[in-house]
Amino acid sequence: MRPHIICHMVISIDGKVTGTFLGREECVPATEEYYRLNREIPAEAFACGRITMEESFTGGWYPDLSEFAKEKMDREDFIADSNASRYAIAFDRRGKLGWKTSTIEDEDPGYGGAHIVEVLCEDVDDAYLAYLRRIGVSYLFAGKSEMDLEVALEKLWSKFSINDLLLEGGSEINGAFERAGLIDELSLVQTSVIADADSKPLFERGNLGDFLLKEAKMVSGYVLYLRYLKKNHRTDRVIKMSVLMEAMELASDAGTYYYDFDKQESIYLSEDSWNWDEEDKEIAEQIELEWDRFIRLPGQYEIHGYRMMEEFIEELDDLKMQSELYRAIQGRGAFRRFKDRIRREGMEQRWYDFQNESYRRFALRWCRDREIRCEMDG
Repeated sequence: MRPHIICHMVISIDGKVTGTFLGREECVPATEEYYRLNREIPAEAFACGRITMEESFTGGWYPDLSEFAKEKMDREDFIADSNASRYAIAFDRRGKLGWKTSTIEDEDPGYGGAHIVEVLCEDVDDAYLAYLRRIGVSYLFAGKSEMDLEVALEKLWSKFSINDLLLEGGSEINGAFERAGLIDELSLVQTSVIADADSKPLFERGNLGDFLLKEAKMVSGYVLYLRYLKKNHRTDRVIKMSVLMEAMELASDAGTYYYDFDKQESIYLSEDSWNWDEEDKEIAEQIELEWDRFIRLPGQYEIHGYRMMEEFIEELDDLKMQSELYRAIQGRGAFRRFKDRIRREGMEQRWYDFQNESYRRFALRWCRDREIRCEMDG
């Protein structure tokens, strides 16, 4: 399994993506639309090659690695944060990017705060690996001396639960993904200019391929948005995140939710089979006969709501409040007392935000463990 790859770029009329044309005033509306979409497309990660990351974020800075010169590092993946809300994936084969912190520092919320993951080859310097560990940057190995993109993507999916990834690189990395057949979708913001001769194309050394146009929208007199899906795109089992989240929130010991892969919706069956009507009986029979079409969704005890309350309390800075809430969740009626107390303290929204993020992380892990792609549809 691997993430769903969406190549998201600004392009000129003649299909170029890098060059001096991007700095022209006429391109401002297109770049603004590009950044707006970057914030709104529900993907857990964005990815760029070394050059793009350097131009956009590190500015050519590189650390002094002399204090790490004698370090000997195993070629094992290092996972510093597997629960980040967003990731910045840097395909940096030789380890040449100079990060100062473990997260992207940028004013744009589509980038700022994203946890950095370096994708490297095994012939990278030991000193660089030691430095990344020091500052808390995660790294993965994908090939000995040449990048194996399929290995990298499988690791991003299995270790970080990345289901959807925005590929926002230059011509070289876009071309490498395209030649490997790894691009599932194109999200292109077209600016109404023709690029100069030195500008580079969307895919460097691309292969012949087919995409189906799914959306074409005129944003303004200067900007056109185009969305394509790869013809005969992957047919992995997919669950809509919104449906899974709703089923998790409604989970109880009174019944079970199932997901219908054909209809992309959940269905509910009560535990009291003796009380089923004819429709319930038909659904139960269908689930038994077409077992590969349905999957049982996580129940109340798998989600472990009590542990979720404990984790919320552990994150509080107020020790007195921590103590009072710990007392509130002891014994019968723990959930009611907990909610009453946080309501009185004006912490209800903070709890709902924490609970929603906990559900999201659980859903991603649950899908990953079953090799199901979770579609971020909201």
